[in-house]
Amino acid sequence: MSIRTHAAQDASPFTAAALSVFLAGRVRALGSAAPDGLAQLLGPSTLKPRLGVMDSMAATLTLAADHAAMARHAHDAAEDMEQAHDSASHEIFVARIPAHDKAAWLLGSHCTPQATLEAGAPSC
Repeated sequence: MSIRTHAAQDASPFTAAALSVFLAGRVRALGSAAPDGLAQLLGPSTLKPRLGVMDSMAATLTLAADHAAMARHAHDAAEDMEQAHDSASHEIFVARIPAHDKAAWLLGSHCTPQATLEAGAPSC
């Protein structure tokens, strides 16, 4: 069973493994070297790992906020790719936005409205 990057009703055929291979190919097609290993992949990330133990509410709020941030980053990147006339990369980012928006909303819906607002995640 493959790990899906989108919910079952989403139209994207990408699995996590297929998406990573596709993205590596896209990076190479644009003339850059694809990341070689986890350290290179996570280096430029704007989302950083959190240290320490979180209770379930804090972990849920953190994950919701991270998904909301990823949706915003994908939107910004899609606009950049559109301005650069790179339709293949634009399509990749546009396809990710609904998945992250949905995950942020679903996670946020399990939180109390006040806790969600304080964490900056989508409101419940």
